Amino acid sequence: MAKLLFVFLNNEYRPMIPPNLVDLEAYVSKHGHEVRVFDTSFYADVLNLENIKRNVEVGSYYGVDYSKYGISIKYEPSFQDLLKTIEDYKPDLIGFGVYGYTEKKADELARQVKKKFKDIPIIFGGVEVTINPKKSIVKDWVDLICVGEGEGALLDICNAIDSGKTDFSSINNIWAKKKGNVVRNPLRPLIDPNDIPGPDWSSYLPYQHYGPIEGKVYKLGMVMFTRGCPYSCSYCESVLVREIYANAGMKKYVRHKSPEKFVRDCKFLVDSYGVEFFYFTDGTFLTMPDPVLEELAHLFKTKVNKQFLCLTTVPSITEKRAKLLKEMGCFQVNMGIETGSQSYRKEILNRPNMTNDSIVAAFKAIKNVGIRVSAYNMIGVPWQNRAGVFETIELNRLCQPDRTNVSIYIPFDGTHLTERLKREGYITNETELGDETVATVKVPSDMSLEEIQGLHRTFNLYCKVPRELFPLLESCEKENETTKFILDKLKDIYFPISEVR
Repeated sequence: MAKLLFVFLNNEYRPMIPPNLVDLEAYVSKHGHEVRVFDTSFYADVLNLENIKRNVEVGSYYGVDYSKYGISIKYEPSFQDLLKTIEDYKPDLIGFGVYGYTEKKADELARQVKKKFKDIPIIFGGVEVTINPKKSIVKDWVDLICVGEGEGALLDICNAIDSGKTDFSSINNIWAKKKGNVVRNPLRPLIDPNDIPGPDWSSYLPYQHYGPIEGKVYKLGMVMFTRGCPYSCSYCESVLVREIYANAGMKKYVRHKSPEKFVRDCKFLVDSYGVEFFYFTDGTFLTMPDPVLEELAHLFKTKVNKQFLCLTTVPSITEKRAKLLKEMGCFQVNMGIETGSQSYRKEILNRPNMTNDSIVAAFKAIKNVGIRVSAYNMIGVPWQNRAGVFETIELNRLCQPDRTNVSIYIPFDGTHLTERLKREGYITNETELGDETVATVKVPSDMSLEEIQGLHRTFNLYCKVPRELFPLLESCEKENETTKFILDKLKDIYFPISEVR
């Protein structure tokens, strides 16, 4: 039996049990290996508290007090507890999932681990690693990387360890260092999500079972129905992963669990852990034919009968589908508007199937059946001026979502839009990306970073307040004690937490 330790990097100031990690653990554990998870949630040196604070301040999120659930911020360095966990558990392999916001922390922790435990192999995986493997494999503290999905590769490594092997350089999906060289293995076939065992939360602590939904905390089941995304948005990393698999001859990237499998997994979480609310984490939950959705809605309602939140896209919404979601128990749908310019979405963001009329119709269909709807928006995107931001605001005012969320554009490494910006000389490999609440990257635009920051501060209120208050909001784009006071008062009026309590 091999012993695997996952380091779960969570900087979002919320407890969670991520479904992709649960899948990896379930797959490896089913075949007789032991898995433990080191959770970094609520370590001060991992959390991006300023990001959370800004999102609460602008009205994108509700703040949550976790103290009543026995959760408090840990101010001791996370690496100290990680090293102690390794010393006590003695794993044969340590895995880090890496994505943009956590890459630096993953490097820092892995570096500390390698200093003390030189003989334990460290593997990095995740989207960032898959789309930029050369960057990851050269790091001194990384022994292996997983390119693509990890279930089969991790199982092969664990089986090799169990049989006494220390050479993992012939395992598909794995890049490995060997005698000063890097061995690059081909991709293995994509996994069928129906072949993944049901979820098992036994390695997670009780506080991780909770999660916030619109300011209220539930025992929350984060689950996935779909793997892969069919869209080709120029700013998104997932399209790159699909292209990597397509270039390897694997065209069927989007895969679904069967309705029976999905519902069985959800019912298990209700029966075994008392889950009260579900969060379907697929970014494109409704990418399924109508008959599949009909079957899923019926089974979920009759066998699970819990509220849920899902994420989907405008093209996947019809009046029929909205009604099915309502019958199924949907509490809220989150959808992207992104920008208010139809031509910009088509030409720059590569979202040609989203007209302004279709966006308004999709939001109306959801609201008409009594489901809450939240809109995602971006500002500070390349070639967008102030008028473009207000196009986005006006489209939100037409759609009338229950909640608006606004992010400042981040040029994630490797995406088609980022590569275009590099070719045209606007950003370099050394550009510091910041996060979605801080304007740090000067992309082509006639707006200053300060103006983008001010519009981020006021965007959600612009979407809500009467037009006669627009001059007041414009004055509040510049931050000082007076404008902060005004914005706080307006937020209390237009974003009352009582609306969802």
